[in-house]
Amino acid sequence: MPEKMVVRQPLCSVEQQRLIDFLDSGKAVYIEGVDFAKNHHNYNLFSYFGCNYVHNGYSANVHYLTGVDGTFAENYQFNYQYDSDSDYSVDEISADEGTIFFTSQEEKSRGVYYDGNGQYRTIYTSTLLGAMIDGTENNTKANLMTEYLSYLTPPGIIEGTITLNGGSGNVEEVVVTTGGAATNPDYSGYYTISVAPGTKDVTASLDGYRDSTIVGVEVFSDQVTGGIDFILEVYNGPPDWEQISGTQYYMFLKGEITLEGEYFEGIGDNMAGAFCWTDSLECRGIATWQATGFWFFYIVSNVNIGEEITFMIYDSETDTIYNCNETIIFENGTTIGTPFDPYRLTASYYSTDVEYQLLYTKLNSNFPNPFMHSTTISFGLKEKSHVNVSVYNIKGQLVVTLIDGEMVPGIYEIPWDVNIGNKKPASGIYFYKLETKNNTFIKKMLLIH
Repeated sequence: MPEKMVVRQPLCSVEQQRLIDFLDSGKAVYIEGVDFAKNHHNYNLFSYFGCNYVHNGYSANVHYLTGVDGTFAENYQFNYQYDSDSDYSVDEISADEGTIFFTSQEEKSRGVYYDGNGQYRTIYTSTLLGAMIDGTENNTKANLMTEYLSYLTPPGIIEGTITLNGGSGNVEEVVVTTGGAATNPDYSGYYTISVAPGTKDVTASLDGYRDSTIVGVEVFSDQVTGGIDFILEVYNGPPDWEQISGTQYYMFLKGEITLEGEYFEGIGDNMAGAFCWTDSLECRGIATWQATGFWFFYIVSNVNIGEEITFMIYDSETDTIYNCNETIIFENGTTIGTPFDPYRLTASYYSTDVEYQLLYTKLNSNFPNPFMHSTTISFGLKEKSHVNVSVYNIKGQLVVTLIDGEMVPGIYEIPWDVNIGNKKPASGIYFYKLETKNNTFIKKMLLIH
């Protein structure tokens, strides 16, 4: 842990050696003292502070202290107890291998920090913290001491890998952020980031992919926290639905929507729309989310009555479009549902829209997940391709190959029954992978017994 000492008289040789041994063991020391430089600059201990002694400052009393730009003290300025005992013969110093972070009037150096070539860290100030006068807002000695401790405490390291699941993104452009620090992985997806100790949230982001955050990562001083790995999923974004124009009839619907039994609300990029099949699928209305908790549909038609209206939703969490199970018959001038008794629309994860899905190849989430005996893996295939769907354990070992062959475009559902085979897999996390000629996708599932 960092140590703080206030000294006016020289340390004896034994005391100096104890401090040297302490620093050589990789620790950190903060020392303040108006005559520390004067009394110790000829001793080996003083070389550990990365500064030079200029003179004892008897003719230049300290009026104020100003933080140096580019240092941790750059936003600080303090008045000093001028002409007090703490202001008597304050040493003036200069930087040797260290960095000046505090100066007084006439830019006289009063504080230096030094990283000890990565082996230890020190801070020395010839002014006294107790003689500094707190300013306004964040300009306080308590906050300054927090800066001292942050510098003196060696950072920890977070490391891990980034995998891009599909798409054409460049993994080297992924931005990993935590605790105000940021970095990019190398060509293989491996990254390291240095950050102050504590509990951190780590986020990986890249345009065209869904941001991913791992919360509660414990970082310890001078230690590596590994295995903070990310799989970034392609984010296609909301569809470009556009209501047809030139219509003469309309009706209203006030609806409540559930997806897999959970209320589907107007958060994020969520969307809901009304559609009708004629020669092609036409968008007849895009719903707006109301603050009172329902979707308001303004539905149009060129036929006064009789057309069948279907509904779709776009769920931004899964980046997928789903069909609603219900339909209505268009009737001009009518209103279905009220804010207090909305019309109920329901959708499930297996009600994906085929036409939209086939715009790109995509691996969907398995269902159910977690599962006990069997689960179903679904995917959409944009073009004819050789397809391999396989399951791997957490060690990366192949468990089973479910598909391996040529397939035509379409939506597929592939069951995996863990009871089929010579050896029943154990409970735990498994990964299922879809490989086509142009894409590779990986998702995670949990088997429980």
